[in-house]
Amino acid sequence: EVMHYLVRRLGNQIAKDKWKLFTRINFVCTDIIFEDLDNIFTELINYSHTGIGGRDATIINSMKTLNITEICTHDKNFQKIPDIKVIDPIP
Repeated sequence: EVMHYLVRRLGNQIAKDKWKLFTRINFVCTDIIFEDLDNIFTELINYSHTGIGGRDATIINSMKTLNITEICTHDKNFQKIPDIKVIDPIP
């Protein structure tokens, strides 16, 4: 989420420089497997009224699977999802 925002708003080179600051944060990466698709679709259905899309639903599903409750993002739609704490790096 943060990478997407930085590149879109700042351009490639400035985003790359800013990204180096974020790489000091503890990130979790996970694989998505075919069996996850039904759960991702369910998240999309449950929260489509908040403005999330497929990528966001995938993130929400991964967070729930891994018992993660905090996300670093500027995407305001995540603030509408119950039980997720948003850390906005760009206030």
